[in-house]
Amino acid sequence: MISQLPITNYQFPITNYQLPITNSQLPIPNS
Repeated sequence: MISQLPITNYQFPITNYQLPITNSQLPIPNS
């Protein structure tokens, strides 16, 4: 799901950093 919108994640790198726990719960696909 997230893989389909990689550009969105790149545009909001700060948001991902603020939510490290959420990313940690997700598998490698998110990365």
